[in-house]
Amino acid sequence: MLYKLKVKNFYSIGETQEFDFTTSKQIDNSVAKTSFGYVNKISCIVGNNASGKSNMLKAIAFFKWLAVDSFSKVKINEKIPFKPHCLLKDQPSEMEMIFSGEKNLFKLRFEFNRDYIIKETLSYKDLKMPKFKTLYTSTRNNENSFRTRYFAPMQAIGTVERSRLIDKKNSSLFSYLVTTGSLAALGLKDLFKNFYSNLTEQGGINPPAIFDCFEISETIESNEDLKQKILNTVKSFDIGITDISKTVKSKWAISDTNNNTIFDRELINFVHGKNDKSFVVPLLYESEGTIKSISLLISILNLIKEGGLFIVDEIEMSKHPSIVKQLIAEFEWKTKDNPDVQLIFTTHQPVLLEERNKSQIFLVEKTDTINSEIYRLDDISGVRTSENFALKYLSGRYGAVPRGVISIG
Repeated sequence: MLYKLKVKNFYSIGETQEFDFTTSKQIDNSVAKTSFGYVNKISCIVGNNASGKSNMLKAIAFFKWLAVDSFSKVKINEKIPFKPHCLLKDQPSEMEMIFSGEKNLFKLRFEFNRDYIIKETLSYKDLKMPKFKTLYTSTRNNENSFRTRYFAPMQAIGTVERSRLIDKKNSSLFSYLVTTGSLAALGLKDLFKNFYSNLTEQGGINPPAIFDCFEISETIESNEDLKQKILNTVKSFDIGITDISKTVKSKWAISDTNNNTIFDRELINFVHGKNDKSFVVPLLYESEGTIKSISLLISILNLIKEGGLFIVDEIEMSKHPSIVKQLIAEFEWKTKDNPDVQLIFTTHQPVLLEERNKSQIFLVEKTDTINSEIYRLDDISGVRTSENFALKYLSGRYGAVPRGVISIG
């Protein structure tokens, strides 16, 4: 579970901002009771265009990359794939995440620039400890120096292992320890094992529909149990789909600029109508909203089954908000007994605020037109639990909405 995340000097985030996913009590099924308190399983982020909503989610995806993937996925001397705030290019960036392992709570902190990780610290605490205890620190005073200190019960790595890290100044020690399995004894064996996201370094992505179709077809054809769940759910969308064609498929291919095929496969087709009034529609010819809704559904079904973390930018993109709202409600119900799931999303649809509690709604705005600031709805004094959050947000009561009067010309 992700408990907290602090971010400084990361894209539009200048001064330190904190994501706090903890709450004071278990209100409903959207809150998980853990050994270290209560954590929101669903969190929603709203705000004006260009306020920094995507950057808040991007920080989570980037932290995961830096902590888990950087050693295996970055080459020596490559730049670390992020951008500091435009006005703070000469200052280091900072991130700190608090998350749970199998038995303990962990705090992992990075200080870095685009060339190397300046400082890294891993701490932990168990149920009996009043505060975090350091497990290791690593520092680089310049690009060519590398110092580490280890504290019990953490075991120091050997000289040969250490030599592998000296030149990989753009990757974290933590990510190296993940590859060696050294963190398993601390209860960090499967950190971020099940991580779903539609974000890249550049922000939210909206790939051509054919890529979603490839994923949907592969999932349906390879998993009979998931196929039936997908079909049952899609039929409930009330979009005319009644079945998946058992006989008719369509072949599609992607070619490069020289007309060389780089990817091809068969796609499933959906059946519309019933009996003698039925017809088959190739998946790629379905509406973009239908394709995107099914793609979102697959991620949610995987999250329900496997647990994990799902971050999605503009969750309602190309989809009817009523469908998205009901999918989230179903996700909440299906995971009522599973504390190890989290869904964090941005949206421009205030209707998705209606089922959330105050601690689950984050608002983002540019306070001085250049720095993104994030705050929770329960940080605002006077907000009642019984309020219609959607209407009050649209009225400007909570901030994080366009403040000017729009005029054309």
